[in-house]
Amino acid sequence: PGSTKIFDVCGVCGGDDSTCVGCDGIPYADPSQRAQLDECGVCNGNGSTCADCDGVPNGPNPPLACGCNDSTSCLDCAGCPNGTAELDACNVCNGNGTSCAGCDGVPNSNKTVDNCGVCGGNDSTCAASWCNASIPNSQYDACGVCNGNNATCMCTEYKSFNLAQLDCILLNYTLTNSIYYIDQLLLTLSDTLDLLPTLEMGEYNDVIGVEIRLLNEFLDVCVDELCRDLTDLNAYLAANPLPTSKTTRQLSHLALA
Repeated sequence: PGSTKIFDVCGVCGGDDSTCVGCDGIPYADPSQRAQLDECGVCNGNGSTCADCDGVPNGPNPPLACGCNDSTSCLDCAGCPNGTAELDACNVCNGNGTSCAGCDGVPNSNKTVDNCGVCGGNDSTCAASWCNASIPNSQYDACGVCNGNNATCMCTEYKSFNLAQLDCILLNYTLTNSIYYIDQLLLTLSDTLDLLPTLEMGEYNDVIGVEIRLLNEFLDVCVDELCRDLTDLNAYLAANPLPTSKTTRQLSHLALA
């Protein structure tokens, strides 16, 4: 007597309704009315959220990545189910369309830079400068051959000598003889300078006149001798024919001049 305790919803004297609360937090004295977790752990659920493809909750036939018996229809190009990756215009996954772009930057335009440096060009802007319109950038070589490699007029070897050795031999031959004639001219000038201090003033004109005449005669002899040497060299080359290198062409031309 005198107690203030009452029965709660769950029928517990002095209780707080907690002993008959359903999963939704609402207490019911009748167990059948209380909210229950289904097989999938969902409050008041119907077991569908974890049902397999046969409708059995947590059954042995679960759905695949894209649903029951479907593992591909929802995949993006990277293979992710329901992903956002897409193929670009070049058919590249997550690409930016540049891998198949032409020189104009447009995907699949198939435009390329021609041999004249023009995007999408046809070589017409520079083909006139080629020696052969069917060979891009073709030019005449040093031998006058279109798109040649200079081989038709360059000596490459002769009697075990290569091109560089032949040029050096011929150049050395010419320079050696030229230096000899120059040395002779310098000796004559030196003799003149040595003689001048011993002369009287009135004798200068006579001596210098004689020396000038000798120098002119020597110059004639020097040129004649040099030309004769070059002519002999040209005759030798004519008697012993070989493809002419740049140096031998120049020497032969000089000897014939």
